Amino acid sequence: MTSKTIASRYARALLNSALPNKVDKIRQDLQATLAIYQSGAELPGILRHPMIPQSSKKAILTQILKGQVDELIIHFIETLITKRRISILPDVVEMYNLLADESLGIVKARVRTPFPISEPQQAIIKDKLARFTGKRVIMDIEIKPALLGGLAVKIGDRVMDGSVQARLRDLKEKLLEKA
Repeated sequence: MTSKTIASRYARALLNSALPNKVDKIRQDLQATLAIYQSGAELPGILRHPMIPQSSKKAILTQILKGQVDELIIHFIETLITKRRISILPDVVEMYNLLADESLGIVKARVRTPFPISEPQQAIIKDKLARFTGKRVIMDIEIKPALLGGLAVKIGDRVMDGSVQARLRDLKEKLLEKA
């Protein structure tokens, strides 16, 4: 199994363990834990070192995290240490974020446009995407002058390309088919 597959299973288990009203709190605590884990060069090495007893690793982590994060996160990290899976923590955080968004009815849309979009235009686009998906939309806007006009939206695996560049490409393909 790949580390992403394993991380996905741990992330799903953590999400299922979190109370519905604590999904975002757990997300924040998980992000904070990852930041602590990655902040020091020594900590990841200590937690992965095979000669350091698991009880010592757990005690170190509990001492660092106690009072900063939810007890569920501390128990979860202890489980990762016990199962010798602490190295997949970054992947677990990534997968948890995706699963948490899905459970909360949030989708991320990458909107590419050749020019900056005003706030009212962003609100209109966001509203239309929300009606299209039936979910709350978080937009990431990227300026791509090569698009010439229009915009392209990517939500998950779905791409909606209404850019002038795409229309010119389609027109070129049609003209080449007939030639």
